[in-house]
Amino acid sequence: MAQKKRDISENDTSKRLVKNHPEAAVAKEMQKAPERIRDCFVTNLTLLQNGLPLTCEVSPLSSLGHGVYELKIKGRPGWRCIYYTGQPGLIYVLHVCEKTTNGPDRQIKNVVEKRLKTLRSELKAV
Repeated sequence: MAQKKRDISENDTSKRLVKNHPEAAVAKEMQKAPERIRDCFVTNLTLLQNGLPLTCEVSPLSSLGHGVYELKIKGRPGWRCIYYTGQPGLIYVLHVCEKTTNGPDRQIKNVVEKRLKTLRSELKAV
């Protein structure tokens, strides 16, 4: 599948650590995904972690802030893996979900906004 709209920060060749935020919720969401979808997301996160080209489509979610991206797997239903790259050396997976609507999905946006807000406040506290 084709890539598009890759940010310069994704071309960094240094290895980055992938974390889930919140850990239990994202792990549960990932387990709900079908095995082939889960494998695709894990493979692409590993490629991203190592600064290699991705195999599925990726788009920035600029409405949610700088450094927020989604991996897209199209189909019926489609799947999304939303992650944040705003911290040097880290990739935070914020949400993994099935996408059944055409166009923007308000529920997905609300979940990601909430998780991103808590992540940023936790990072500030450190």
